[in-house]
Amino acid sequence: MVFGILLFLILSSGSVLAAAYADHRYEEALPLTIFGIMAVFYFLGIFGALKSGLYTVLALAAAAYLLAGYQVIRRRDFFPFLKRIFTPGFCFFALMFLLAIFSNKGMTPHWWDEFSHWGDTVKVMTMSDAFNASSGFHTLFPSYPPAMSTFQYFMQILRQMLYKTDFCEWLMYSSYHMACAALLAPCFGRLRWKNISGILFCALGAALIPLAGYANYYNILTIDAFLALLAGFCMVYPFAIEKKRGWLQISTLASALFILVLTKQTGLLFALTAAAAYLAGLWMEYRRGKAGERTETPPKRLLVYAALAIGAILLAKGSWEIYLSVQNAPLQFDGEVSLSGLFRVLFESNPADTYRRETALAFSNWLGRSKYSLGDTGISVSFLLFSAILLLGKTCLAHQEDRQYPREKIIRKTLDILCITTYVLYAAGMCIMYMFKFTVEEAVGLSNIERYMKVIILFLLYIQFARLMRLVGEQKTGGRAMAAAAAAILLFAPVNALIEYIPRQQVDTIYAQQEPYISFEKKALAAIPEEKADILLLLDPEDAEFKKTYWIMHYRLRPHHVTHQLGNFDVRDVAGKPFAGANAQELQEGLRGDYEYAMIALSGTEYIRENYANAFENPEEIQAWSLYRVTEAGKLARVPIG
Repeated sequence: MVFGILLFLILSSGSVLAAAYADHRYEEALPLTIFGIMAVFYFLGIFGALKSGLYTVLALAAAAYLLAGYQVIRRRDFFPFLKRIFTPGFCFFALMFLLAIFSNKGMTPHWWDEFSHWGDTVKVMTMSDAFNASSGFHTLFPSYPPAMSTFQYFMQILRQMLYKTDFCEWLMYSSYHMACAALLAPCFGRLRWKNISGILFCALGAALIPLAGYANYYNILTIDAFLALLAGFCMVYPFAIEKKRGWLQISTLASALFILVLTKQTGLLFALTAAAAYLAGLWMEYRRGKAGERTETPPKRLLVYAALAIGAILLAKGSWEIYLSVQNAPLQFDGEVSLSGLFRVLFESNPADTYRRETALAFSNWLGRSKYSLGDTGISVSFLLFSAILLLGKTCLAHQEDRQYPREKIIRKTLDILCITTYVLYAAGMCIMYMFKFTVEEAVGLSNIERYMKVIILFLLYIQFARLMRLVGEQKTGGRAMAAAAAAILLFAPVNALIEYIPRQQVDTIYAQQEPYISFEKKALAAIPEEKADILLLLDPEDAEFKKTYWIMHYRLRPHHVTHQLGNFDVRDVAGKPFAGANAQELQEGLRGDYEYAMIALSGTEYIRENYANAFENPEEIQAWSLYRVTEAGKLARVPIG
């Protein structure tokens, strides 16, 4: 209870200050507060002071409330201040905040990418108070930008400060959903309490829009949904959410662009196209001023705004690359891409490029196959067909906007062109990434293609939703239009996923699946006295699930280092089979030199008993969920656990 109240007060501190000093509504400054927290931890983290970010954020939040209180008392506008705080956007965020805590409690990582990066990174940061870029942490993707991880880390150490508890897995999901909700709350900005139908429609849409992109949004940690929402937010923010030029608009947009670049490598593309849209708007305003029209912003200030937007992108990209260089962090997806190489693949017949041509063909075929599920209907349409449906919806929306805002027609068409350009560049970029930067197996199999391509779908959905909510908030669309839009949202989004999320049905199911691993984790960690030990995971190399088992135990036994290949401590080399080719004597020699422990997880006991019984002090103790200490002779002696 104390943690939840304190956390909500911190997340609301920027909104309270903006409401007191600049008469802004709660939801208008909420994203800036979230971005600010991420930025504080990021800048302190790259200078090796990650944990001090907590005290900085607490101090800033306290200062915000003191200044806000002083201003409210000085101006004597207590009730108008409360009206600016308790808005429909406030209620939406408060509701999603409560759901994020209640409905995620007990949740645990359960998917490959959560164990290999998105959950593992937060766990490493929480245990070490440092980014995971150092090779000493044995992480799979040390060069991935850390924006979301900093926000998840913030909540972890805040809770630990209050309760002196260990790492809290379910809180990673809560923080993820709170950050996404903060991006959706500004869509309520033009709604007033008398517009009940508009509020209900916006609440329905905001809760379901992420699901229209990712049906598992409410039970997974992968960054894609947040990336798409943030990219859409950056693109549409100065055109439909906060149109007034001023400190709030440029501060929010610049910080959003900064965080977008630090969310994932592909965030740079979205940041550049969003900045291009913003600069186009500034240029058109400048041209109107030169033509003698009255504009709200002086030309010199327009130049400052442009510089801040571009500078935010350059600062994020440059600072992270410098940090990685200082840390000597290995880069992922660092294959060379060039126009000459691309032309060689497409128009020549070099045998070495055969798999790249196969990848390009597979990618184009995938676009036309039925892969996009329409909500709970059981109907699937191709990616291209669903894109065409979105284009039709955009056309209808643009027609309504042209009628209501005729003076904005040119900039709106510019925005639409840039959205389509982003779509094309992203799709083409993903194809090129598969051809040049993925392994042969991942490229030809189009690994995770559906998850990656849904980013651009959710990006477009958010933009259309924000533009529609401007019309709804200003009551410039009829009830039939809202009903049609609500029907479309219900069609595209799997409503059952939200229904299961609220009463925690998925939490119970997922926890039950992971319970054997969690139980062993607790027992093994209690039995290992060393602060950081090297552990060899003994597995059957023919087990199809051995990689999954490895990543689960690699994550669960942190801060210890688990490896599955004898003598190979590079977690990025996951292609080889576990200690393949070693006999019992070679296993003993390898263990004696490099490991303190070995372990057996769920499977592999028969294989180990048949091939490596002589490596154990007592072969009869070879069984699942067992931990063994490596003796001086290289033998494995069972460690009693639980």
